[in-house]
Amino acid sequence: MTSEATPCSFRKDLLIAVDGSENSDRAIEYVACMLGGGGQVSISLLHIISVPPDDYFHTESEQKAWIEEREKAAIAAGERHIRRLIEAGIPETAVHYTIRKGTFPSVAEVILAELKKSGASTLVIGRRGISKKEEFIYGSTSNRLLHAAKGSAALWVVE
Repeated sequence: MTSEATPCSFRKDLLIAVDGSENSDRAIEYVACMLGGGGQVSISLLHIISVPPDDYFHTESEQKAWIEEREKAAIAAGERHIRRLIEAGIPETAVHYTIRKGTFPSVAEVILAELKKSGASTLVIGRRGISKKEEFIYGSTSNRLLHAAKGSAALWVVE
């Protein structure tokens, strides 16, 4: 009995939530290694800047500087992520980068809304690495996504 290799019939549309951290870098590296150079792929990178409420800042100029600093870092991270994916053989036209900024009640909800909007079949996130105590108090975004994305998309949590 011989087996012939058949092309992958699974869709390769991904939404990768990134934040410029080393964990995001690992998530990008994982996807680049897994998908680089093979078949049709569409990758949407989502970077969320969760702005604290107005009363967090002493002045409006302090808030503006905080946001500008994070936007600059998000742009640099996006350029780094896109460059790595292209190096892995993913066409530049297949990679899209979005920065969402605002005051959000839940980062997980923003990611889920973008997942639905994009129609991606796979969601990839880097595990944030918070402590058990922090996870108990604040909850885990990856845990929320694991339960909420059930049935709508595959979820890759990259350590």
